[in-house]
Amino acid sequence: MKRRNFLLHSLLLLCFIVTAVSSYGYNEQFVVDGIRYFHLGYGRCQAIGLTDTTEVVRIPDVVYDENQPYRVIEINFGTGLPLRNGVVYCPYWLEYIWPESFRHKDLVAIYFQENESIEEFKIGGNTFVHNHLREINFPSNYKRVMNSTFFGCDSLSSIGWSENIWSIDQWAFYQCSSLTEVHLPDKLEYVHFEAFKYCPLETIWLSRSMKSISDGAFNTCNLVDVQHVYAPTGRLAACSVIKAGYNQSFEGKNGVVVHVPVGTIDLFEQSEGWSSYELQEDASLGEQHKVMLTVNDADSGMVSLTGADLFKDRVWVADHGKAVTITAQPQGNCELRCCIINGIDVSDQFDAEGRYTIDAVNENTEIYISFNSASTFTPFTIKQAGSGHINLQVYHNEPLKLNVTPDKGWVINSVTVNGIDITKKLDGNGDFTIYKVDGGIVVGSGPSRVPIGPSQASSVATEEVKTFVAFEKSTDSVNELFSTGTIKVYGSEGQLRIEGVNKGETVRVYDTAGRLVAHKVGNGGSLTINVPSGIYLVQSGNTTIKIII
Repeated sequence: MKRRNFLLHSLLLLCFIVTAVSSYGYNEQFVVDGIRYFHLGYGRCQAIGLTDTTEVVRIPDVVYDENQPYRVIEINFGTGLPLRNGVVYCPYWLEYIWPESFRHKDLVAIYFQENESIEEFKIGGNTFVHNHLREINFPSNYKRVMNSTFFGCDSLSSIGWSENIWSIDQWAFYQCSSLTEVHLPDKLEYVHFEAFKYCPLETIWLSRSMKSISDGAFNTCNLVDVQHVYAPTGRLAACSVIKAGYNQSFEGKNGVVVHVPVGTIDLFEQSEGWSSYELQEDASLGEQHKVMLTVNDADSGMVSLTGADLFKDRVWVADHGKAVTITAQPQGNCELRCCIINGIDVSDQFDAEGRYTIDAVNENTEIYISFNSASTFTPFTIKQAGSGHINLQVYHNEPLKLNVTPDKGWVINSVTVNGIDITKKLDGNGDFTIYKVDGGIVVGSGPSRVPIGPSQASSVATEEVKTFVAFEKSTDSVNELFSTGTIKVYGSEGQLRIEGVNKGETVRVYDTAGRLVAHKVGNGGSLTINVPSGIYLVQSGNTTIKIII
């Protein structure tokens, strides 16, 4: 009884599966307008052949079977009848043409449709072997010419390339005996073994993206002499080619002329494989310049160039007048130390994303970039007696810049750094800078930034610095009338006014370091002298007055 129930359930399950498969159209064939189709399921089908010989085949985008629509996504005519001087119009949803689908089918033309929703359209190898195609125009989503695809297409004389083709496989256009010129697409990277063998090529335009040309790729086997090869960028000098022997990449009994952009002939002359050909700079290909990139401490950051083509390690080539963007990305606990372009430091011109753009490359350009560890600040100690305050600016790999400002009614008594009195080195604004030179500490006024190049030693304080600042009460009131001796001095923002100066008597103004800042000769009245804010000594005759403005 149990066995009988089991068999019954199994039979019912089998009937259900058969019914389901039938309803979805799996493994079924049907014919529409002389074309045989095969169900692929999920509303898709494959065109698998013709019911009769014909001249024009129009494969529809969508076909119907039992009132159900099916997109035609594949062509597989391997077993179908031949065409007669045939022309094929491909469907919009076509994704793949199977290998050998049109082998020996007497095909003279095939037309594809653009469909951006299909990421990649593929044609299998050996698909058009020994047909009579006169021209071929690929859709933009066609990316690779498989092996022997157009083998022996003796009438093919024109190729409309897809801009996205990156590889032409071996024997792809073998013995296309009407093909005299090829202008390869810019994104093409590889031309494989004997891809154009027995093609009577006279002129070859290489792509800008070419990485490798395999043995005998353009070997005409003496059907005709290759006369001209156009290499549109100096980067191609790094492309591997075979320079001699039966399987050389370019064959020409009278010598092949390789045309290169102005400014790049030395790259080709120094590259193995190209020096055996006659090289000529050709202005029609434009002018290019070398961009040499050196990165110090490369493990501390990543550098890339946009707008230039990599020739080989550290050497790039860029079109004349073209903008080139440098992107420098520090890694880990590191930062950009410097970027020097043809001797000019542009480090402070990088944007927040780590980019700097050379607006136009008009000459050979050398770029030096250096990274180093970030935020290893100098140990720094400040002791301060009242009354005043200190401003300190600390930047990695830059001098230490300090400003000492007394409170109102106070003046600077002394400033010492590591026990050395440097009070007289303060400028008129109370600023001073600490540098490190030859392993020692140097203090002085001046710019807060010291450029650091590849051949320059660091001028940065990196050892411990101890600073002591003392203030004292001013014996004179600040920004008020001074009445010492025969003269009176008034201080206001950016200006000194001195009264009571005898005619012909010289008034001298000094800063706290004892430097003469200004002087004027009296005319028997008042004098006005413009000076920046700071601490000054005003001297006339035997009278000296200290004032802060």
